[in-house]
Amino acid sequence: MPCGCELWLRSPIASPVQTNILLEYQPTTDPPSLDASPDVEVKFPDPDASWYRAWANQTEAGTSFTLSHEQGVTSVRLGADQVSLAPVTLPACARLTATASVNGPWGTRLQLAMHATMTDSSGHVVMTSMGTCEQPALHPTFAVGDAGASGEAGAPK
Repeated sequence: MPCGCELWLRSPIASPVQTNILLEYQPTTDPPSLDASPDVEVKFPDPDASWYRAWANQTEAGTSFTLSHEQGVTSVRLGADQVSLAPVTLPACARLTATASVNGPWGTRLQLAMHATMTDSSGHVVMTSMGTCEQPALHPTFAVGDAGASGEAGAPK
């Protein structure tokens, strides 16, 4: 099982596989933002930038997600609740780990589900992988007037 905020990508056969990646974010009432909060990102090892180039050619690039590529890593930042990335090639017997981050307003539970399906040259599924990344609602957001009787933030009632 992948650790939190990881998506394991593995080719279990001695030939390259096509990899389809689906990213699903919740809650839909507070969608991810391309340039503000919530900030939802996934980083993929991509030494030759081939994945970056494939995804940059998608019509949704720039609207549903943005991309950057630095030092062999392609970063995808979500701007929509659901993003399906164009198929990319995972080399034979390769093992890669994508890492995600989810950051938004405190007091809000945010979650990113990541799904990968690897298929052989005949289109048969040879491997699937899932991962999640979550910002738990550990820090409550206080309603105005709940902070204290004196009207000062943090003052006891």
